[in-house]
Amino acid sequence: MPIHQRHGRTCRRGSPQNVTCTNASSDALFPTTTMPPLPLPAPTADQAHFTVSALEAGYIVLAEKLFVTNADPTIARRCPSLSFLLTHSRTGKRILFDLGIRKDHASSTGFPPATQAMVKQFYPMDVPRDVGDSLRSGGLELEEVDYVLISHLHFDHVGDPSVFPRATFLLGAGGCALLENGYPKDPTSNFDAHLLPEDPARTRWLDPTSDGWRPLGPFERALDFFDDGSLYIVDSQGHIPGHINALVRTEGGWVYLAGDTAHDIRLMTGEREVLYDAHYGCAHVDKDVAVDHIRRVRSLKTDYGVEYILAHAYKFEEMHKEGYFPGRLF
Repeated sequence: MPIHQRHGRTCRRGSPQNVTCTNASSDALFPTTTMPPLPLPAPTADQAHFTVSALEAGYIVLAEKLFVTNADPTIARRCPSLSFLLTHSRTGKRILFDLGIRKDHASSTGFPPATQAMVKQFYPMDVPRDVGDSLRSGGLELEEVDYVLISHLHFDHVGDPSVFPRATFLLGAGGCALLENGYPKDPTSNFDAHLLPEDPARTRWLDPTSDGWRPLGPFERALDFFDDGSLYIVDSQGHIPGHINALVRTEGGWVYLAGDTAHDIRLMTGEREVLYDAHYGCAHVDKDVAVDHIRRVRSLKTDYGVEYILAHAYKFEEMHKEGYFPGRLF
């Protein structure tokens, strides 16, 4: 979420103690030559899938002048920081995709000082209900969550991991290096060094350069997490190191949870381009790679008929009220 050049430094966030990082490679811009799209895996007999519910997890005001070219400098939109509950059809395993914004973000126990200052200057937020409130109001206790899949380590996606006492946390390995020197070790860092569980066994760093990651549809690298074709974790480079998305098989189809692939739907449709200028910088650490990833996600819809959901989809709740837990989107 933060505009990276505005910080004048590489974004960093906190890590659990005693974690050994595996550095994921930083790839050059992918070729953009037109190739026949690889098919998505067909369902098998008695195919495992997920039900998907949206969760209210706070709101953030995004000024379009920070994200797109030819912006109206007067327009800022209150957008959700979406979280999703995924429930496996066979095992009943429950996964949260992103945790949104923590409720105590304005207090000294919320964000590091540098993040609080940035939020105050650029990103007004309000959290009527956090992800924990949303789960409990739908009848699910936080102890019943098995996995938390965090798309990336920005403040509006990590929520408060401490409230999930049993969950294993899944993150892109590129983010591990961002966490090693977080606050308070580095007092200027935007990342809380104690963000994740102290027990390293409860954090898994997913390295897209390791065995098991394969091409999938328009994407270079994806991991079949349960080895049953139900959930593919997608290497989604460009935004910040470790950014990952999820291609989720639903009953009879797919949905793609796109995280911060883009912050404005017009970037997906091609009506606007990703902003990069001397004043506001860029929302992505590598604009070219981010633009290429946008192209790949866009092709999911045009070539495969798969819908994608951006983390900050404007007016999402108005359009999908019945899809919020305990209701279902899919």
